[in-house]
Amino acid sequence: MNNFYKRFSLYLQKNKMISKNEQESYEYACKVFIHGIINIILTIIIGLIFGMIKETLCFLISFFLLRKFTGGLHAKNYHTCLIYSTILLILSLLTIRLLIRTHTDLFFVLLILSEVSIWLFSPIVNENKVLSLKEKKIFQIISIGLSLVVLLFIIIVINKEPVVAYSIGTGLIADVVDVVKDNQYNDNHYVYLRSTNNDSFLSKIKVKEFPEIITFRSLGKNSLNYESQKINCIVKYTLPDDKRIEVGSINCITNKSQHSLVIGIGRGVNKETINKLCMLSKEYNIKVVCTKPLVENKTFLFENQVGQSGFTICPDVYLALGISGSIQHLLGIKNCKKIIAVNTDELANIHSVANFSIIQDCNIFVDKLIEYIEKRKQLKGV
Repeated sequence: MNNFYKRFSLYLQKNKMISKNEQESYEYACKVFIHGIINIILTIIIGLIFGMIKETLCFLISFFLLRKFTGGLHAKNYHTCLIYSTILLILSLLTIRLLIRTHTDLFFVLLILSEVSIWLFSPIVNENKVLSLKEKKIFQIISIGLSLVVLLFIIIVINKEPVVAYSIGTGLIADVVDVVKDNQYNDNHYVYLRSTNNDSFLSKIKVKEFPEIITFRSLGKNSLNYESQKINCIVKYTLPDDKRIEVGSINCITNKSQHSLVIGIGRGVNKETINKLCMLSKEYNIKVVCTKPLVENKTFLFENQVGQSGFTICPDVYLALGISGSIQHLLGIKNCKKIIAVNTDELANIHSVANFSIIQDCNIFVDKLIEYIEKRKQLKGV
């Protein structure tokens, strides 16, 4: 590589782009630039391998910001420096992975110790960069300011929900997929539904105190649609052995259908069309399912409900009629191979997961579909 740097600087000098006196400086600048690019590429690769690209970028930004003013260990050659930097990155990622979720207290202790060490020991001067007393003082002030900014950046970027919850002394219910009213309490109490064991089970969490931080599972743009459940309150989540919380029933979520075609009915389908679809399903052995509101208004039984609090399906084709696409329902159809959505609302969430979207009144669509089937039957009969 050294030959490459020399050739590059010679090329610039021969073409009179730089003077002979500048040749050595440009050779060094080229070396620093290439080494920097290699470091960044290697860092991103390691982040991708660990599946922690967000944390890796956080490390990279923090390292570059602090290194200039705090100083530190300088290796004798580039390869040794690269090895040390790689080991430091891997140890940092392992620390985040092991501590951030399970040992938040210890993670915060390490952050505070790092902060204190910067305040006490920065800047660390080396023989290649001698600083005056005034420069040391300036660098120390800048280092302390930057370290505080980096600390805030880490809290915000890396798994912000549990860290923020811990910081303000409250609890967290994460990955909530549905919210239902609890009739045993007043209007301020809810039962929170969240899946466990890779979406195989659904647990109901009932809480009795405030406040609380809750995160909802997201499925793409505009996926969270709780029109009837505007949650302005947040509740206190504590350990199961605490009297302030009750962990309710855990329901197994099974695959309800192995049919090649399943028709899903939502609130946009009127009763007349529902009757037509039920007759069609009996004649052609097509499975008909529904969304949660149609079970709540007793149009269908619970055994027909598809969603996080119902059943999951995985047919070859799922025809969604008049379904807006609440997150609870989308989780129940996520394994469908093809989804055809029929809805008059172009912004309905169901279109974000559909392979084919038809912007039309689903009742008119069903009439046209039945008309087409009847014509096909007549042609075959002829």
